Formats: sequence, C-alpha cells, structure tokens
Amino acid sequence: MKESLKVFLACFIGGFIGTAVALQLGLFWWLGLILGGFVGYLAYEFKAVIQACKAAWQAVIRIRITKRQRRKFGNYLKIYFRAWFSLAAGAYGTAWIGVGLLLGFLAGKCKGMDWGTFGEVTMWAILLVSVFCLGLTRDEGSRKELLRYNLVRVYLWLLPKYIFLGVVCLIKLIIHAPKLIAKAAKTIAKFAKHVFIEIHSDERLLCGIDAAIGVAIGWAAGNALVGGFSGGLFGVLNYEVISKRILHLAPKRN
Repeated sequence: MKESLKVFLACFIGGFIGTAVALQLGLFWWLGLILGGFVGYLAYEFKAVIQACKAAWQAVIRIRITKRQRRKFGNYLKIYFRAWFSLAAGAYGTAWIGVGLLLGFLAGKCKGMDWGTFGEVTMWAILLVSVFCLGLTRDEGSRKELLRYNLVRVYLWLLPKYIFLGVVCLIKLIIHAPKLIAKAAKTIAKFAKHVFIEIHSDERLLCGIDAAIGVAIGWAAGNALVGGFSGGLFGVLNYEVISKRILHLAPKRN
C-alpha cells in the first residue's frame, strides 16, 4: 500500500472518530481533538502497533498464560456464575413463598383458621407449587438443578457462603488497593513507553497532528465525515508536500 494512502486512512479514521466524540461532548469537545490525534497516531501501520504490544507484553509484563491457569480461571468463572444462579434460585424460591403465603392467607380468610393452621396451609401451598413447577420441567437435567438448588440449601448455605467470600475479597481489595493501583500504574507506564519507542516515527506523528486538525474542522462544520476527509486530505498534503518535498523527512517514491 502506498504511503500516502496509509496516511490518508489513518488521518481519516482519527478525524472521523475524534469529530464524532467531540460533537457529543459539548464544552469538552477538545477531548475529541485529543482522542482523534491519538487514534490517527495509532492507526498508521496498525500491524506495527500490534507487534509492538506483543513485544512490550513479553518485555514488561512477562506473563505467559498456561493451560493450567486458563483452566483455573474457568473454574473461577463457574463459581461466579453459580453464585448468580444461587441468587436467581433464591429469588425464584422467594417468589413461590409469596405465592404460598397468598394462598394460605386466602384459605385462612375463607375458613377462619388460626395462625398454626395458617402456617400449615402455607407450607403445603409452597410444597404443592414447587411440585407443580417440577412437574412442568420436562428436562431431567433441569429437574436435578432445581432440586439441588432448593430453598434450604440456597438460603442456609450458598448465599451465606458467597456473601462471606465476597466480603472477604472486598476487604482484601480495599486493604491492598493503593499498592495494586501504584503497581498497575507503573506497569502501564512501562508498557506504554516500550510501545511508543517501538512504533514512533515522523509519519505517525504527522498522522496524529493532521487527524487532530481534521477533528477541529469537523467539529466546526458539525459533521464527522467532514472531519474525517479533512484530516485525510491535510495528512496527504502534509506528507507529500511539506514532509517529502520541503523538509525531506520521507524518501520520495516513484
């Protein structure tokens, strides 16, 4: 692909995205200007950015995800979704308790029952509704899951268990948050520095600047396409005329 076309595409993408964002931000439109310049900078020869990110990952983070770690992460996901399923099952059970209480209340009203008889009728109503729901569930696996996540197990074991684990994790996160944030910021800074050193070039800087110019024009015109094409045209003119023929920053190609 010719360099001028690469420059045009990078500046167009940066100008279009930056203008679209700027038009949504009102007084903070200049954030779209920064974003457009950044996108234009990265969009030029994007494959080189991906390769630089891979190299930076190996050089800075040095984490290689093994099959065992992926399996462990999958187990954590299972626990997470089981917790949500437990909450859903608890909500399901609570709903049928409400139905049972309503039926028991109506039966008590009709027959003038005392509170003991009312409780008995309510429990029978809950049991009958649950059995009815199980009867509607034709899939054997679904029946087993409904029986497994019964009200006693959900409320007396699963919910307390996951609430306790959640509180413990939250406390640990709060205690170690400053150290984790500082470490993460340091790692991200090293990663960004490594990528910047790998990919920086005069052409890439040109794309960032001209994409930002396109954003300013597109914002003034109120149209993202105008911003994209303006950035692309400015980028090609800048590259072909100023960079190649006046400053001789890029070699001429026939």
